[in-house]
Amino acid sequence: MQRARGAALAALLLSAAAGWHAIPAARRRGGTPVATLHSPFPAPGGMGSQMTTPYPVKVMVFIDGTWLYYSIHGRRPGCPVTKKYGVGWELSHSVAFNRLAYLISHHLHTQLLERQRTNRFVEVSRTLVFTSARRDTNAMSQRLRMFREMEACNFDVHMSITAGQQEKCIDISLAVEMMCVSSE
Repeated sequence: MQRARGAALAALLLSAAAGWHAIPAARRRGGTPVATLHSPFPAPGGMGSQMTTPYPVKVMVFIDGTWLYYSIHGRRPGCPVTKKYGVGWELSHSVAFNRLAYLISHHLHTQLLERQRTNRFVEVSRTLVFTSARRDTNAMSQRLRMFREMEACNFDVHMSITAGQQEKCIDISLAVEMMCVSSE
């Protein structure tokens, strides 16, 4: 009897470690242990309830740093940042790159709740930035300071040296890295 109870406990522990959740005794049929693994997809007809799973959605963020730099600091006509904060906003405001992972995680978590009724933690496991600069770029330039700030926030910054007047292959490097990571 003691041995059977130990085997049942071991099976329950193993199934719990694998992500299976035991159904409370009140919901079991005939005293037989039953376990369920919650799906990230809503059950048909169960759209009103939220499903919870202990497994996080793991996310990697890939950033085209050059595009981001010129989107923020490019001063293009109609720039929404300049419209909102005024010309010279960089002197009185800064971008909080250390909050980026949290904001992405929170936004994706909210979308999962609203669209799929799934309550899953979203973990940003890695943030990669791809950019380039010319060899003669001043180390204190706004551009290089932005990428140092990203490195200080534990972003993986891949900085290439631009040969010539225009940046080449940054978007290709980003796409190749995405493909490599997705095939692992």
